[in-house]
Amino acid sequence: MTTILIASVGGQGGLTLSRIIARAALKSGCNVVVGETLGMSQRGGSVHVYIRYGSEVYSPLLLPGEADYLLALEPLEALRALKYIGNNTLIYINSMRIHTVSTLLQLEQYPKLEEVIGKLKLKNPRNVYIVNAYEECLKEGFTKGVNTYMLGFALGIEEFLPLNIVLEEVSRLKFPEKNLKVFRRGLETALKLVKGK
Repeated sequence: MTTILIASVGGQGGLTLSRIIARAALKSGCNVVVGETLGMSQRGGSVHVYIRYGSEVYSPLLLPGEADYLLALEPLEALRALKYIGNNTLIYINSMRIHTVSTLLQLEQYPKLEEVIGKLKLKNPRNVYIVNAYEECLKEGFTKGVNTYMLGFALGIEEFLPLNIVLEEVSRLKFPEKNLKVFRRGLETALKLVKGK
């Protein structure tokens, strides 16, 4: 069984990303369960969605330390997902900060990126990958593609779903050419990173 946790802010496409992954897993012949761990999916609120897939999916509930992959579309959301990270979790973070309702109202202080990364590395020192997906998408003229860029980036580090099936699902999105372009850019960025290690 594989568990992917998507941590995002409302408006970033976290729910769309979960649908891409769930449909790709179904097309791969897996049983799939999707659930929200928290969420106000309106713009500016935290949205955490998990997808579990495999030949057998044992539990619909996500317990601490059970995420195999964390795709964080925003750094503070990665920190909020900390309890779900285990020793072997692969962590992918978009470094572009977005202030949420709670940070804007100063109910919560926004930590520095170094603090976020430090806390994640204390939990899991070897498996943290950081990229500014927003800047990369900006280069392609499509900043709404951060979610698909991050999926491409994650799959370039480790292919947890068949690439051809994921590409089919990305091509079904609104603005398919633009989404495919940023997906491939994320994939290429990760492949270069892996090759350089």
